[in-house]
Amino acid sequence: MVATDAQNEVDWIGDNLRIIPKELSADLAPLRFNKHQHRLHYWIEFQQSRGFPVRIIILKARQLGMSTGAEAVLFARSFRNANRKAFVCAHDDDQSTELFRMTRLFEQNLPARRPTAYSSRKEIVWEEPHNSSFQVQTAGKEKLKRGSTIHYCHLSEVAFYTRDKQTLLSVLQAVPDEPGSVVIMESTANGVGGEFYERWDAACERVRRNPKDLAGYIPLFFSWLDNPEEYSRALPVAYEWGQYDPDEVHLMDLGASHEQLYWRRLIIEQKCGGDPELFKQEYPSTPEEAFLMSGRRAIPAVVTMYHREQKEEPTPVHFVWDELVDRGVRMDVGEGPLPWSTWWMFKPPHEEHDYVGALDIAEGEVADQQDETSEPDYTGGGFIDRVTKRMVLGYRARLDADLAGDELLKAAIWYNDAWITPEANAAGQASLLWIKRKMYPRLYIRWQPDEKLSPKAEPVYGWKTTQGNRDQLIDDFIAAVRPNWAQASKGARWSRKLVLPWDELIDEEDSFVYDKTGKRQHRPSTHDDILFGIMIAWQLHLRCPRTKESGPVIKDIARSFMYADGVDAGVEGGHISRPVARR
Repeated sequence: MVATDAQNEVDWIGDNLRIIPKELSADLAPLRFNKHQHRLHYWIEFQQSRGFPVRIIILKARQLGMSTGAEAVLFARSFRNANRKAFVCAHDDDQSTELFRMTRLFEQNLPARRPTAYSSRKEIVWEEPHNSSFQVQTAGKEKLKRGSTIHYCHLSEVAFYTRDKQTLLSVLQAVPDEPGSVVIMESTANGVGGEFYERWDAACERVRRNPKDLAGYIPLFFSWLDNPEEYSRALPVAYEWGQYDPDEVHLMDLGASHEQLYWRRLIIEQKCGGDPELFKQEYPSTPEEAFLMSGRRAIPAVVTMYHREQKEEPTPVHFVWDELVDRGVRMDVGEGPLPWSTWWMFKPPHEEHDYVGALDIAEGEVADQQDETSEPDYTGGGFIDRVTKRMVLGYRARLDADLAGDELLKAAIWYNDAWITPEANAAGQASLLWIKRKMYPRLYIRWQPDEKLSPKAEPVYGWKTTQGNRDQLIDDFIAAVRPNWAQASKGARWSRKLVLPWDELIDEEDSFVYDKTGKRQHRPSTHDDILFGIMIAWQLHLRCPRTKESGPVIKDIARSFMYADGVDAGVEGGHISRPVARR
């Protein structure tokens, strides 16, 4: 029977467990819980005392002792209670070695040890009649703990697991949903998206709905501001503080002292190369900052933060062929009669503006290549106002490619006969063929030298993303959205920058990262379909003639723009000179 006297367990840990101290010392030190470990233990005991299984999820800054605290609780309970299995899962072999080394240190320096029946590099099993065990493994093994029973479980640095969904499913199935069982899931953040992010978000949402709900995971966030003993520095005599930067004002609102702010300045200067964004990656002050600033982001966090500030609630609309109206297409407000016929409108077309639009056509690939059960990709994208540099229309659905072409064409006609393209991948050919059959003259045409170096330039319909132009596609987009730092002091940091106010797209920006090979793509189990659709639309903005008030076309023969001379057969005076065939 596990004791529910919290102080009894904490005292036992302090009296019996030894650790290597941070201070330079030849001696081991008793494990005396710091205030963060006490906070963790309070919630363990609080949830358990109400008759619930212990389920804790922790988002943390670095070096606060969460792994040590969780390890100590699991060791204490497995050592003090017979027939219990404690299991620790680390994100890599180095960490699993380090965590078991800590456990071995606990066991070998106990004042009164129990005889062991088995002991290896990653497991301790105590002799009968005790029979309890403590094991450490590394995440990523396909059948990790499947079929076993685990009473106490510590999942460390979950955001960095390979095969995170499969690992958690396998391990957590082994933990009985009984009072007395323990699961402590903790991690520093590793960007937006992934299983840890989703579970943290779900736990926070559950507690927001009902703060008294103790039946699931209790979310605990540990900020660097919670550790003033280590993360602060006394100000030198006569220190010239100067003007507070906006981040310092925000941190003071969160309760930061001047000593903590001074320590932050030193770390930014000495360890972060003067970059405050790097500081936020290592030392987040809020959960949102932890996820946004961490991970190997491909799109700067400052961009997605700005886009969230500009976020708007779109209006659902759908487009209908109608021979009784002048344009042959009408727009109805409200979701379409079919699930794939709904667009999301932020701004209606302005009669003096011109537009570009594109769709990344779904090919049926799953979101996580290592998980065949993950959901397939979408057809996604939207339209951009070439004058205001704002996204005005968004699309995301699963549908056949020819139907996607039909949707794109109707929206293009409604938005002042916009330049458009579906991505000309394998599935996109059906979309292209549909639009060509309708004789729509503002369908983007590329030159083959965009794909291969050849003196024979031949026009081909549609944008096609290749290994040769994919990085250019992404880099041009990032250049379009990142701030003008040189103009920041003049209040023009975001002047003439592309604004994307759609929550669905911003989520894709957040989860667009560098993978281990350096390729920029979506995190497993997330999507980038809308993002690539908008990236392609931006290429059309750069390459196609301006028909109204959006400025001159870029002339760059070196990049083989199809429309570098601003000439297009079928366009006279900026207006379509031939009718579009109707249905």
